[in-house]
Amino acid sequence: MRQWRVQTKQVTHYSSDFTASALALTQSAAQIQVVHLHLGKKIGLHQTSIAQRLYCISGKVRLTTDTIHSLLNEGEIVEWEKGEWHETEAILPSILMIVETERFA
Repeated sequence: MRQWRVQTKQVTHYSSDFTASALALTQSAAQIQVVHLHLGKKIGLHQTSIAQRLYCISGKVRLTTDTIHSLLNEGEIVEWEKGEWHETEAILPSILMIVETERFA
């Protein structure tokens, strides 16, 4: 499990003015889901069948593996490699983005 804060950059091309965050660059097809996790609800303990990134758009979740207990706050991302066991529980109502792919770049 790797965890980090998402970096942002200011975009001003074509008279634009916004902040962007790159979440994933993949080397193969990807499945992207948005998950609404209510307070106390969880994505149960399971083994990843493919590489996975979970980005916390809003809220806060508790991450549990067989050896690690960690919090994921708004604006942070975690990555699991294929085969890692993990569980995610909302300690605040949360909106999450999950990106699954064979391989991240």
